[in-house]
Amino acid sequence: MNILIWGILAVVLAWIVKYAIDHNIFHISKLDNKNRAFSALKKRYAKGEINKQEYEAEKHNLYD
Repeated sequence: MNILIWGILAVVLAWIVKYAIDHNIFHISKLDNKNRAFSALKKRYAKGEINKQEYEAEKHNLYD
């Protein structure tokens, strides 16, 4: 009986997690990742690690 209850709880928990991911409950999106990447790119450009051409090319790659 105990195993049956734990099995049901595991299935319900898995369903809740799948539902949350499918319906973007946590508001995780690819745009957030792109914004972080763009922020890192801007920092590299500001530090002089890359030139304007490289900056523009990478920016184009991010949002293309």
